[in-house]
This record gives sequence, structure tokens and C-alpha cells, in this order.
Amino acid sequence: MPYPNNHNIGFDSFRNTLRQLIAISAEEMVQLESICHRKSFLKKEYLSVEHQSVQEVFFVLSGLVRVTIVDREGREHTSHFSKENEFIADYGS
Repeated sequence: MPYPNNHNIGFDSFRNTLRQLIAISAEEMVQLESICHRKSFLKKEYLSVEHQSVQEVFFVLSGLVRVTIVDREGREHTSHFSKENEFIADYGS
């Protein structure tokens, strides 16, 4: 089954990365892509904030995402980084 032509650039990276992680049929890929959308973020913009419910999984097409945690004293600490062609989600919110 061919993929829709109206998808944004970057879905090839998404498809290739996903296929390295799981076995997925062309039909399943089309279904998954139908609920995906492209979002851009500015430098230092947050993907999620503490106590906010997040229902999204992100795929980094370009750039670097810094994942932080805030301790009880309010200090921010870097937990890890996600780079291009990696998935990222906030499981703790």
C-alpha cells in the first residue's frame, strides 16, 4: 500500500527508525501516520511542564531535546538528551 503523498518531509526518517524498532506492515504505518502531525518548537521551549498531562510521543526530526527534572528545592537538573531520529515521551506526568 503506498503512503499518502501529503505527508511532511521527515516521515521517511520516522518510518525507518520505527522499522528498526518493530515489525510494522504498510497498512499499520499508514494508520499510524494518519494520527501523527508535525510540530515545531523554539529553542528553550518546553514540550511538557510539571503536573501537565501529556498524551503525546515525540519524534525528533531535527535538533536536540534536553530532558530535565526539577528537585524539591526548585533546581532544574538535566536528566538526558534526545537527538535526531529518537522518540521521546514524558512518562512521569
